[in-house]
Amino acid sequence: MVLRVLEEFIEKEATEHRLKVGWMDALSHQAKGGEDIFLLCFESVPSTQVVAHRALELVSEGVDGIVLTELQTAGRGRSGRSWVGERGNFFCSFLVRCGVSLGELRGSSVVLGLVVVKVLEEFFKLSSDLLWLKWPNDLVDYGGRKLGGLLVEAEPRGDGTQMVIGVGINLVCAPRGVKGTTCLREVLGEEGEEVFIGEQVPALAWEMFEGFRKLLRDYSQGGIRRFLPQLREKIWGVGKTFTVELGERVVKGISQGISDDGSLYLVNEYGEPYYLTSGHVIDVS
Repeated sequence: MVLRVLEEFIEKEATEHRLKVGWMDALSHQAKGGEDIFLLCFESVPSTQVVAHRALELVSEGVDGIVLTELQTAGRGRSGRSWVGERGNFFCSFLVRCGVSLGELRGSSVVLGLVVVKVLEEFFKLSSDLLWLKWPNDLVDYGGRKLGGLLVEAEPRGDGTQMVIGVGINLVCAPRGVKGTTCLREVLGEEGEEVFIGEQVPALAWEMFEGFRKLLRDYSQGGIRRFLPQLREKIWGVGKTFTVELGERVVKGISQGISDDGSLYLVNEYGEPYYLTSGHVIDVS
């Protein structure tokens, strides 16, 4: 059993970081049914993504699981950028195996964002015009202020791919001093006073976990094209000018939305198209 291999790892983590036992019990209850699912919940940890990768080093066949924390002190985003984690927000890494090759998962970060949007809309009973996806991996409000994001890392395992999906969401507060950010409580205004889920955090994490697993099963059947209609309804910034850093190169163009292969489709001032599969957005106007 995969979990037996990881028992010693869990015990070691418990000596270094205090476990959130109530959350672990709640997730264990959700996971009943004999599935081999790795569950680990902390009161505080530097990075759920780092813990998830350390666990994967011990299981050659990969594993499905959840690493959840109440406070994250040294989170990381894409390209090693720091992720500020305030208490009361949501920090989780999801380990998901899928039967899709690594090459076929190009552009999957923004597609996986559909799960986050759907779960939040249903969990908090939000209207469909509040949450949007900004390429390549951000969750934003209508005005483009960042509410959270995804960090998707993947590696080949057997005939498929092992994914580690990090999700951070500003539920009750935005990072102090970080321009262009907000939180769900602020976006909702007076209704946002109800946004504090406390012991419901494991339920929110479990809904996302199940959503990611279902999406990746569907992805194996039809690829990214299966999700293009939903994605195009939820993508933010069409018609706006994006400036994107591609290593040492910078490109600028008006967003036409998402292309058929999941790329960001820009057109520059000379009418030349760009199809971007990755990059860092440094400005939107």
